[in-house]
Amino acid sequence: VKYGSIEWYYFAYGFDIKGFRDKRDYVDESYYFWKSSMINTVFPDWDYTCILRDKNLFSEILTMWHYATPHVVFNVQNRQDADRATEEILSKGGGYFCKPYDGQCGGGIFKIVVRDGQCQIDGNEMEIQNAKSVIYEKLSSAHYLVQTLVEQHPMLDKIYDKSINTLRLTTVYDKKNDAVVPFTAFFRTGVNGAVMDNWATGGLLITV
Repeated sequence: VKYGSIEWYYFAYGFDIKGFRDKRDYVDESYYFWKSSMINTVFPDWDYTCILRDKNLFSEILTMWHYATPHVVFNVQNRQDADRATEEILSKGGGYFCKPYDGQCGGGIFKIVVRDGQCQIDGNEMEIQNAKSVIYEKLSSAHYLVQTLVEQHPMLDKIYDKSINTLRLTTVYDKKNDAVVPFTAFFRTGVNGAVMDNWATGGLLITV
């Protein structure tokens, strides 16, 4: 009511629990995006937000800084790349996770597992020949990063084993003390056969 719109994070923030949060400590999502854009892209001399938004660039930076990150098998930037990647994935077999360079909230992401002459795309079984056209069309629809699958800890598998379940930690910059500090955290897990744990795609958020 205060901002004249629906607060999509009403339940995620815990506003539905009496006395749990103070609404005055939060701002509306539309105001946040406007403020974030002003701070990160308008006032500074350089716009560094592309480092986080471009998954390919972010992966290269993490690798350069020796952070553990999934191995990149293919960078798909055109139909020729998509054709080569599709052929090699289906011939070599194994598991792959495909992400659009600039995707958000799990959009465009899909998982491929090839073994014993069969292919699974997001858990759906299909013949290799049928999978070939599906994978090619998906990869040629955008710039894609294709990475090898990673395995999570067995205890996280017991919670949900179809996705990599993650800890989402939000930090804020404390300008007064010139420090980056933790603000809030969620444990995220997929549900109902989904290969992603994103809340935007129906995953669960568990407050830490």
